[in-house]
Amino acid sequence: LGAMHGDQVYPISVALRAVFAPALAIGLGMVLHLWLGAMGLLVFLRTQRLTWTAAVVGATAYGIGGPFIGLFYPGHDGKIYVLGLLPWGLIAIAQATRTLGPAWFALWGTIVGLMLLSPHFQMTYYASLLMGAFLILCLFTETADPKNRTKVLAPMAVASVFAVALAGAQLMPFVEYLPFSPRSAAGGTSTG
Repeated sequence: LGAMHGDQVYPISVALRAVFAPALAIGLGMVLHLWLGAMGLLVFLRTQRLTWTAAVVGATAYGIGGPFIGLFYPGHDGKIYVLGLLPWGLIAIAQATRTLGPAWFALWGTIVGLMLLSPHFQMTYYASLLMGAFLILCLFTETADPKNRTKVLAPMAVASVFAVALAGAQLMPFVEYLPFSPRSAAGGTSTG
């Protein structure tokens, strides 16, 4: 668990494995997240006031584009999970900066927490960089009053703490494992 070599604590994977055989559950999880990603991008593009045609083309390109669908054959489920959740995180950021609604901040924290629970921490890191850049853009384009920027950043900080707490089941073993990792400064106990 500490080496993050699986999705043992990712709630959707756990639920699917409780119902289906492991191989089928993994495949269903990847297809579900592909669908979540495409639908999420469709909703995101509509919230950005694009036409239905543009949103459908964008969502289709995202869902069947090589960078996403190409992850199926080698079985990169963790990357697929993060890419499936990413548009929903962008929706939460856009709506939180527009409306200051607490539900949007909670959604963002939940999405980031789920990304952290996925078995691909590096992809979560890259998605977080993108979401952070998008948040900065929204702060200057969606909030006309500079005082509202603090009303966005404070709940985002709270939602970030919630995300880390939600992912504690994955992050705590990971932190304990770090000294033994072959990639650590100490070199771990691995010879390869």
